[in-house]
Amino acid sequence: MIAVLAQAVVFGVAHAYQGWRQVVVITVIGAFFGAMAAWRKNLRVNVIAHTTADIWEGWLKVLIFR
Repeated sequence: MIAVLAQAVVFGVAHAYQGWRQVVVITVIGAFFGAMAAWRKNLRVNVIAHTTADIWEGWLKVLIFR
């Protein structure tokens, strides 16, 4: 449990360039992903979810800001 929370904080702080509000959101998401990885003992689903979110975010930004 401590390791999951610690990795969530590190993951969130690593995104500090996005602003502190996003750090809080990303820390919560990181805790969820960490709990899922610990429960499943596998990172595959987390990697796929993170990649999918990044692709959708990039695609939506292109649509909105062009």
